[in-house]
Amino acid sequence: MWAIVPLKYFADAKSRLAAVLSAQERQQLVRHMARDVIAALKATTGLAGILLVSREAEVADMAREFNVELFVEPAGVDLSRSVILASEYLVKEQAARGTLIVHADIPLANPAAFNALLAAHHQFTLLPDDERLGTNCIAATPPNPIEYRYDGRSFEPHRQAAQAAGIDCVVCEIPALGLDIDTPADLATLIQANAFGETATYLETSGIAQRLGKSYSD
Repeated sequence: MWAIVPLKYFADAKSRLAAVLSAQERQQLVRHMARDVIAALKATTGLAGILLVSREAEVADMAREFNVELFVEPAGVDLSRSVILASEYLVKEQAARGTLIVHADIPLANPAAFNALLAAHHQFTLLPDDERLGTNCIAATPPNPIEYRYDGRSFEPHRQAAQAAGIDCVVCEIPALGLDIDTPADLATLIQANAFGETATYLETSGIAQRLGKSYSD
């Protein structure tokens, strides 16, 4: 099982947080969340490797730092196509028999949570976000059993596509992997979670946690 972590351009990250974070703060938040997710995957047992998917030069540096693989996606492809191509690459180059697609904006991720997901997995496993709208993780054995449809509301289309294809689909809900950070409310939930890791440290040392914590408690 190979983990796939797609990472788009940091400069355009998390526009829905613009009301509470500056562009620089959003970029830093995305960097730290990605690093927390990669670190958690590095400590997860049962993975053959980790593949970052991006055209971002900074992600290439991150891949070298963490000693993980990099797949440079073709220009102009969307997220759904990127992960399909990355999975095809792993099958061809690494003889991968399974993939675990993980979003990079789930900063509560930890090795125990990923191990629990892998333990629950058989053929096709979906882990939705905490609103059951998006899909935060997909485990697939073999890779690419369906056409992925990432659009922010992909969970039900993914589940229905698996059902239509006659694929045994397991829905796994793990709170540490369910919180993805897209809105100010998500960020407030993260701050209140008293989390550990680079993201939590950044929110504290930057003053964001204190600033937003006060605004949500008023």
